Formats: sequence, C-alpha cells, structure tokens
Amino acid sequence: MTAGSCFVTLLITFVFNWITNRPKVKREQEKKERAQRKADDEEFREELRKMVQSVHDESNKQSEDCQKDHQCLAKLVAQIKETNIAQNKGLQAVLKDLLKIRYLEWIHKGYAPMDARDDLERMYTAYHNLGANGVLTALRNEFLALPVERKEE
Repeated sequence: MTAGSCFVTLLITFVFNWITNRPKVKREQEKKERAQRKADDEEFREELRKMVQSVHDESNKQSEDCQKDHQCLAKLVAQIKETNIAQNKGLQAVLKDLLKIRYLEWIHKGYAPMDARDDLERMYTAYHNLGANGVLTALRNEFLALPVERKEE
C-alpha cells in the first residue's frame, strides 16, 4: 500500500500544484500579452508619428518648391516681357523703314491705287499700335491725298 499511497500523494500534489499554479501562469501569460500589446501600440504610434512628420515635411518642401517655382515664373515672365519689347521695337523699326520707302515710292509716282492704300494703311495701323511716335503721319497724310488713278498727261 505504500506504493499506492505514494502514488495517490504524488497525484494529489500534482493536481494541487496544477490548480494553485494555474492562475499564476494565466496571470503571467496575460502580463506578457499586455506587454506585447503595449509594445505594438507604441510601434504603431511611432509609425504614425513618422507618417505625419513625412506628410508635414513633404508639404513644407512643396511650399518651398512652389515659392521657387513662382520666383522662376516671375523671372521667366520678365524675360518674356523684355524679349517682347525688343521684338516690338524691331518690328516697329522695320515697318517704319518699309512704310517710308513705300510712301515715297507712291508719292514719286503721283498716285496711290486702292490696293496700295489698303496695304499701307494696315502696315501703318500695326506700326502705330506698336507705340509709334507719329513720325510717319505727315508722309501718310501726303500719301492719302494722292489720287487713286494715274493722271494721263
């Protein structure tokens, strides 16, 4: 019987230890799970913070790039204006020269047909719209005073 009573005692001790230690093991397991959840939460918060910072940094970079783009655009517009002014002055000079030549040609001939009047009026309007100073106005008036047909002598 001693072997039987030893076995029973061992079995009772085992069951008793299992019953009494079960809550302790469960608590330790829950403690580990809580620690893991806390670590996961911290990791999630850190990732979220990094994402927010990244979006913030990108927004600032875009704002700086936008300012740079506006500055570049302003310089480009200024260059285009300068080029446009130079082209207008050049075109005005060419029109002035051509108008003088054509006005004097027709004044020398003594008449100005309708198609020549039409051509020269369009050129004069373009010249004048470019900001001309009226130097050709006297020649234009003399040209417009010419008869439309040549006088037969």
